[in-house]
Amino acid sequence: DSHFPPMGRVMMPRPSMCHTSSLQIPKDKEQALRVS
Repeated sequence: DSHFPPMGRVMMPRPSMCHTSSLQIPKDKEQALRVS
């Protein structure tokens, strides 16, 4: 039981933050290209 909570908690916040960063980076690049 102790193994599941830590993994789910670390996997949920980690991928979420990574996903947001990854999405924000490409969005900024796309916007910069569009503005350029």
